[in-house]
Amino acid sequence: MSFDVALLATTAAFSLWLAVVGATRRRAPGAGTFTLLMLALLVWTGLSAVHRLPLSPDTRLLIAQFQVPGIVSVAPLWFLFGLRYARKPRYSPAWEAAVWIIPLIAVIAVFVQGGNGWYWTDVRQLTDDPTGAVEYFYGPLFWVSVLSSYGLVFCGTLLVLRSLRESPLQYRGQVIAMAIASVIPLAANASYLARLTPDYTPMAFAVSGGIFAWSLFRRYLLNPMPVARGMLFDRFVDGVFVLDSDYRVLDYNEAAREMVGTLTPGGPVADALPWWTRLVGGDTRQADGP
Repeated sequence: MSFDVALLATTAAFSLWLAVVGATRRRAPGAGTFTLLMLALLVWTGLSAVHRLPLSPDTRLLIAQFQVPGIVSVAPLWFLFGLRYARKPRYSPAWEAAVWIIPLIAVIAVFVQGGNGWYWTDVRQLTDDPTGAVEYFYGPLFWVSVLSSYGLVFCGTLLVLRSLRESPLQYRGQVIAMAIASVIPLAANASYLARLTPDYTPMAFAVSGGIFAWSLFRRYLLNPMPVARGMLFDRFVDGVFVLDSDYRVLDYNEAAREMVGTLTPGGPVADALPWWTRLVGGDTRQADGP
């Protein structure tokens, strides 16, 4: 097995795991769309691995046709993930449906026209060996799809970063991780289209998905979305800590920050408040007294 095939197969397995993680955290903002995004990457990377095996040109073309739905679904799902995660209601269902128009046309074109149409203008064998590599020549619909995908990924990224910018100070470190996650797929795809490297775009999306999953599900990034935070939560005179059932700090306001300094989200509250264990009496969830 070649390195590229192994890398794509590993990425497909990782995408499947991320989809399972997203499905188990479906209450988190954007988790449902995140799961669909990872499943689209699974189709893209898994079929890419199969496509690079020594197969006949007709078989490879058939695999590439079934690969296209996964490829063209990634950007719309990335955008919708940003929309759900940032909880922006100004987009109507009609606008959300509109992001699927170009992907739908592309899928229809590749299945109706095959390798001689608007999406692919030609598919050529590079060697005399029938199981050797093939090259795809792109038509106008492909480039329209690429431009549309870049725009959707960019808009989805702006939605996420805008939401993060409005988040509490202790979450600001995640902005850097999210920014990196946004740039990786675009850089990989631009490098491939410029014929500088092989197509590592699906692997790049999987890496970005891993960063998003870590931020969302491991570090509790904005799990309790701070709605109207600046007008209410941070103006409390008393220090307020938001904890999960295991007494880990999910969030805290400005008054609490003045008490304990900046905390890492997900850390035990006892690390910030040493008297906490004595107050609650071990495993007791409630305590009498002030």
